[in-house]
Amino acid sequence: MLDLRYDYLPKSPADDYRLKRLRNRDLPREDFVRIVRGFGGMLRRYARNQYLQSEEPYAVVVMRAGAGLWSGAENAGYFDEVGFINITRNEVTHQPTADMFKCRSNIGDKPVVIYETMLATGRSAALATKLVKETVRPSRIILLNLLAAPQGVKLMNRQHPDVTIVTANLDKGLDKDQFIVPGLGDAGDRLYGSYN
Repeated sequence: MLDLRYDYLPKSPADDYRLKRLRNRDLPREDFVRIVRGFGGMLRRYARNQYLQSEEPYAVVVMRAGAGLWSGAENAGYFDEVGFINITRNEVTHQPTADMFKCRSNIGDKPVVIYETMLATGRSAALATKLVKETVRPSRIILLNLLAAPQGVKLMNRQHPDVTIVTANLDKGLDKDQFIVPGLGDAGDRLYGSYN
């Protein structure tokens, strides 16, 4: 049994049904977007209730898919200041590269909430966390994910043991292309209709 440290978003049967709908590759894009945003609001609310209480965090969105969760948090009434990191993954080596990082360098003693929809290998989240720690210097970090794979949680636990991970679901693992199984496909492509 893996010793993984993460927090699990409590879900109702209706939430489990919505998660099941997200896995359907034929789900219309507008339904996919609506459901992802709904989970974004739920994750942010849970983070507030469990970890932030009255603190106002600084949000960091890992582009593209993280924007779906973040917009859901805004729809739910959480208007945190926000920074953005664009991380691309080499499809052969699966190594991430940050090619855009726009965040305030001085946020005081605020915590940071990172929105990263899929925690697959954990490499993108680890890179985002490293950049946030070096630049923003938060009091602490909460990482919000819709889906996570054990491999990603394990990597984050090893490289950034101080980060609190909150996920809506821990899936089985990764396929040969390092995508979450069963997963839901490329969340960014499905959110923005940019798939072929």
